Amino acid sequence: LGVADRLRSIVSTPDAISVRDGISGRELTRLPLGDWIAERHGAPYWILHRNDLHAGLLAAAQQSSDISLTTDSEVLSFEECDDHVEVRLADAKPARARALIAADGLWSRLRHQLDPTQPLRPIGKCAYRGVTPRSTFPSTLAANDVHIWLSPGAHAVHYPVRGGSAFAVVVIVDDAANAETWSAPAPDGWLASRAKNFPAPLNDLLESVGEWRMWQLQTLSPIDAWTSGRLALLGDAAHPVLPFLAQGGVLALEDAAVLAASLARDGLSTAEQLRAYAGSRQSRAVRVANASARNGRTYHLRGPMAVARNAVLRATPPSRLMAGLDWLYGWET
Repeated sequence: LGVADRLRSIVSTPDAISVRDGISGRELTRLPLGDWIAERHGAPYWILHRNDLHAGLLAAAQQSSDISLTTDSEVLSFEECDDHVEVRLADAKPARARALIAADGLWSRLRHQLDPTQPLRPIGKCAYRGVTPRSTFPSTLAANDVHIWLSPGAHAVHYPVRGGSAFAVVVIVDDAANAETWSAPAPDGWLASRAKNFPAPLNDLLESVGEWRMWQLQTLSPIDAWTSGRLALLGDAAHPVLPFLAQGGVLALEDAAVLAASLARDGLSTAEQLRAYAGSRQSRAVRVANASARNGRTYHLRGPMAVARNAVLRATPPSRLMAGLDWLYGWET
């Protein structure tokens, strides 16, 4: 996409994924990343703060003579016409275009207009997230790794961002709290009431985070039709993915690359180009969504099932576990 050089100085390239028992704190397995995954798939494993990724993409768009940006202009609805699609905006005259790509996220207004019968469903879990500077991070956990802590009904993840100068921390717990936004303030006292079973090193880490935000995890049945004439859905608007595989933003980037190639195909109408894009993406999106949901169930196991999970993780060679994800990390356009 032409933004790698902009991002290179602020990405983190972790050495491994350290999976730990969220009660005892013992490491269950250490899955290879770093040189191992770069050599296996021909590209490094990068982690970015989402704001940094957005900033890199925005800068590239602003410098392209092929792109015009209009911000603070809410899209209310669309109407298909014979040779164009017309978009109604909240504060401007209608806009006309060859195609409309609805990349308006989990609560997509345009997806609802396309198919109002597909409601979002809460799954009974909430995610709490924060970012803390490296200087406040417990030194025992500041390794250049992704850490995952598995506990009954909860798990925590933390990983370096912004070139290792900060750490992102996410805690996902079984919780029916309602927060229909991507970034609601976490209620006071949530940590003590919902994450009390974690071991001391992890609790020290969580206490180092100054501000927590939260969102309610929701899912959507697979959508049969991502397109309607000159409209196409992209990213979370088309296939919201639960955050147990770290692939939601990646899928949107993959969508964009495939969509661009489809729109450049000769001999097809705009509607046919959009259908070709959707047809080549839907099975992968479903596979990633299903794998992520399975991870979520596995992470939060209790009792004998958790004991069995931990035994499998300890007994299986780490490289074999990672090889099982070749289909995910080895994707190419």
